[in-house]
Amino acid sequence: MLTIDCLLVIIHRARETGTIKCAAEQHFRSENMRSGKLISFSVLISLLVISSLCGATTRLPQVQVDVSVDKVIAGAPSGVFGYSGNIWLVPKVFDLLVAGKILQMDNLGIVRIGLGDAILSHASSMQDLKNRLNDFRLNDFLKQYKKRGGKVLIILDAVPMWASSNKTRKRKGHQEKFRLSPPADYKEWSRIVSTIVRHFNGKLGLDAYYEVWNEPDNDFLGTNEEYLKLYYHSAVGVKKADKRAKIGGPGVSDYSATKTAGGKLRTEILQPPTMSEWLLEYTSRTQVPELGLKRVPVDFISWHSYYRNPGAVYKVIVPYLRKLLANKGYPRTTPLLITEWNIASAPPYPEGDLNATDVGAAFAASTLISMHEAGVDGQVFQLFVDPGTKGYSGGTFTTKGLPRANYNTFKLFSKLKGRQIDSGSSDEWVKSVAYTDGQRVYLLVSVMLPTKKMMGKEFSLRRRILNEDLLRSAPKTVTRRDIAAYMKKGKALPEPLHSNLGAVLKSEKSRLNDYRQKSMAWKNGIRLNINLRGLQGRPGKITHYKIDAKHSNGSGDIQKAVEQLVRKNRATMKNATVRLDKLGVREQGKKAFFNEIKSSGNIRRILDRLPKQKRDKVRDVYEKMAAEISNNAQGVMNRESARLYKEELSWPSSGKLALDSKPYSVQLFVFEK
Repeated sequence: MLTIDCLLVIIHRARETGTIKCAAEQHFRSENMRSGKLISFSVLISLLVISSLCGATTRLPQVQVDVSVDKVIAGAPSGVFGYSGNIWLVPKVFDLLVAGKILQMDNLGIVRIGLGDAILSHASSMQDLKNRLNDFRLNDFLKQYKKRGGKVLIILDAVPMWASSNKTRKRKGHQEKFRLSPPADYKEWSRIVSTIVRHFNGKLGLDAYYEVWNEPDNDFLGTNEEYLKLYYHSAVGVKKADKRAKIGGPGVSDYSATKTAGGKLRTEILQPPTMSEWLLEYTSRTQVPELGLKRVPVDFISWHSYYRNPGAVYKVIVPYLRKLLANKGYPRTTPLLITEWNIASAPPYPEGDLNATDVGAAFAASTLISMHEAGVDGQVFQLFVDPGTKGYSGGTFTTKGLPRANYNTFKLFSKLKGRQIDSGSSDEWVKSVAYTDGQRVYLLVSVMLPTKKMMGKEFSLRRRILNEDLLRSAPKTVTRRDIAAYMKKGKALPEPLHSNLGAVLKSEKSRLNDYRQKSMAWKNGIRLNINLRGLQGRPGKITHYKIDAKHSNGSGDIQKAVEQLVRKNRATMKNATVRLDKLGVREQGKKAFFNEIKSSGNIRRILDRLPKQKRDKVRDVYEKMAAEISNNAQGVMNRESARLYKEELSWPSSGKLALDSKPYSVQLFVFEK
């Protein structure tokens, strides 16, 4: 008979191996072979029940990451890894707390500047525009960003009131309609664009990109044809000011966008062309006599990407766009820029605030590696700093200047050095990239379990791009309503369209079922098995950095940290008030002093109004206050939950390392050769 002791042995073996069913079967067979006795039916049932209950505690899913240390495949770390971000309105904390952190990064990418909120919507004349550009608060920062190796992109994203065809101040969302409307005089718009280019390229020497509009599918009230006219005259303005300047677009909210906010959808076509498609169709066949060009210049193609599965989207879109560019007569290597990206674009967030957490950090890492693999030329993260709207976690910093987990992701990428070596993982949800500088090997691994919404958008993208020829070749009698009826109710379509679409949907349904099963298996994490070919037999030390739910994150206690920072800053401001009192600064002057700091982050205009004998003393008060505020923030930033986690590990002589990972994590391993 099988005794209780035997059952305990079975369970003990199962715990050791993680495979209770296998251990039970082996023990059962060995015991019966030795004793020659039959096990009782009741005990067998008990054993099966125990096996089924305990069998659920299987080992974590295994993922292999292989690195070939001696196989160099590319040069220095990709520019797409650079720390990038949008700036729409200059945040209050930018000068004091954020700008320095950005410029400290070793690898800078692209900073994208919106002129609509800060300059264009306020300019009242061409001269006023020039004055506002000269006084632009970011001029010095942009010069430093470029000097440190970064690139600058300027958005031509608003029409000033004096040049707009719509003089109303009524709003569409948070923006006034006059700025979102087509110009009344397109030649005047060209002159506005030339003025902007002469400032940023000429005066500041930035060699910037110029992007025609921001999300015209949401925020350009003109028609599709009026957008093309806007692009044409923007190109004229850019190239007249600097023939080497780079112009592109359309900067749509998603690759799949097909029309402007004021345009009409072409319902007679089953698969309407995207804005990138019809923009290139227009520019490739339109001459520009003002510039002596046979076609309108397109120096880059841009779009935005939100809630996309990183491992699936870019490898589909990028080859398609390369082919499209070549077909329209433009270089296949024309830069492809993703000028905004994150998980969710704005609250309310459909799956909770993932942007600000370890999920957002892992998403950022997997996205950067996926962009690099697909051949994206540049990217701009959604924001450097949150915009200030309640619940809006779009930046790498909060409005108080506290870094998020995704800031630490960019920090890890900035540590990559040397030339790229071959690496890869056995699973599409685990991304890796590796470099060596001769002394060390740098391996960055990201684990990112796509969310349900990401998978849903992946399927719609696959239907669009992979099956566009199928839809466009459908009989002209088939309408969009017919397709919708087929999708919802199974309405019959002409063959072979009916069967082909059915096969596509069946395949996607199968893939979705696979995703559900796999995501359940991954919910408790995975086991990473790292194999470094070329380092076997050389035991040593590993510096290990990690971002996950418990490390380098800080999202759990960030509200408490913000409250702590506010208290410290209030005390600092109170001390500054006392110092100003001692200098004899009147109440009105003190109010202006603090208002200027809150609105612009500096006191240049205040100092210019002061008598010379007081100027240096007030500047000293400001500098001391700024230093205290910076120290306050630094103390909060260095709290254990937000600090970049770092530990030392031993490197086994086998050349293989195994460790567990959360379903959302970013890890950097630095191996000493």
